Amino acid sequence: MERANAVTQSAAGHRRVTQAMGVCGGTIALAMVALAFVDARDRPAVFVAWVLLAGAAYLVALGLLGRLRPGNARALALCLVLAAVWRIPLAAAPPRLSTDVYRYVWDGRLQRLGEDPYQVVPDDPAVAHLHTPVTRQLNNGWVPTIYPPGAELFFRAVTAVEESARAMKGAFILCDGLVVLVVLRLLAVAGLSPWWVLAYAWNPLVALEGAGNGHVDLLGTLAVATTAWAVVRKRRTVAALAFAFAVGVKLVPIV
Repeated sequence: MERANAVTQSAAGHRRVTQAMGVCGGTIALAMVALAFVDARDRPAVFVAWVLLAGAAYLVALGLLGRLRPGNARALALCLVLAAVWRIPLAAAPPRLSTDVYRYVWDGRLQRLGEDPYQVVPDDPAVAHLHTPVTRQLNNGWVPTIYPPGAELFFRAVTAVEESARAMKGAFILCDGLVVLVVLRLLAVAGLSPWWVLAYAWNPLVALEGAGNGHVDLLGTLAVATTAWAVVRKRRTVAALAFAFAVGVKLVPIV
């Protein structure tokens, strides 16, 4: 009888944790969708309020992750689908906090036109005819690009498909999804609960800066995560190549 009661109490406790996670996920989703329609420059207080709400829900979710049973693959899949869904309106909206993504499109376009983004200054009147309505929105047009070669090759590849901020952000969301898969593999190798992948997938800043603002950091994150997986699996060549590419995207990994 006592054992049955303990099992019942355990099941009830897990159900409450699962329900609390659902509330946290719904709150983050609500905030992310709202942020897709709020311009921080016009309504900074509203923007910050939604970010704080998402952040608070995320912190509560982090505290619950260790109490979730690792065997419920369906529930975890639903949580990951939810994370993917709230990235959609962010990707469809224009970037709110940064216009770096327009520089990425410009750099990719320049390369495809046979120009060198390390030499060409966007504001130079001599290249005014190379601009499009998209690339005219880039910032710091008085300086050439600052991005390493790995990032530049990625920009070129994406613009070969479509020269738009939406395409660039879509490519970063793909990187985002691949990071989730790599982290799941890392957790499996380490013998940790797969629920911990939500520490990444539900992070509001990852969604805002990746799907929302379209930052190249997600490409670097994918390379670093791949490096970690390759090291754990003792794939030295893969680890070396992935780390070299990570540095080629951003110099942060060697700092």
